[in-house]
Amino acid sequence: MTQKYGIQITDNNGDTFVLLAQGKDRYQTFNSYAKADDYNYEFEDGLPDGVTSAVVAL
Repeated sequence: MTQKYGIQITDNNGDTFVLLAQGKDRYQTFNSYAKADDYNYEFEDGLPDGVTSAVVAL
């Protein structure tokens, strides 16, 4: 089975969430760590102060 990666978001309270695909009820997944990391680099720039994101294996 191929490893999938997603984006985990941590809010100001320390709660964590995995990014869902836009308009869907499933995770936004990537086939490689590099693709997820590229997406996360852009995604993280738009997060409010104190909220972070990281690539995680699903």
